[in-house]
Amino acid sequence: MTQPTLLEIFSHIRGHRRAEAKLYPLPQILVFCLLAMLAGASSYRKMHEFIMAHFPRLSVLFPSKMRKAPCYAQIRNIMAGLDPADMEQAFRLHAQGLSGSGA
Repeated sequence: MTQPTLLEIFSHIRGHRRAEAKLYPLPQILVFCLLAMLAGASSYRKMHEFIMAHFPRLSVLFPSKMRKAPCYAQIRNIMAGLDPADMEQAFRLHAQGLSGSGA
């Protein structure tokens, strides 16, 4: 069995946004924010700056219907609506796959 990608794992996380507020798909936003943090972003504004700077490349690597990068307030609202237990479970699932452990 192949290791699911973070994008696939993040697609199982429940977002708590209203339907009309879902202009930005949660799996892609989570991957973009993770990449921004790995690149040194330490605030929502810096995450936004990273996503803006790399949006054309990110859009090719992680296709979605997004036409533009979310603003920092949208990133904050998306992240604030996440259940920490869901995020922990997603990262544990990913780590399990990397280690080859079924436990």
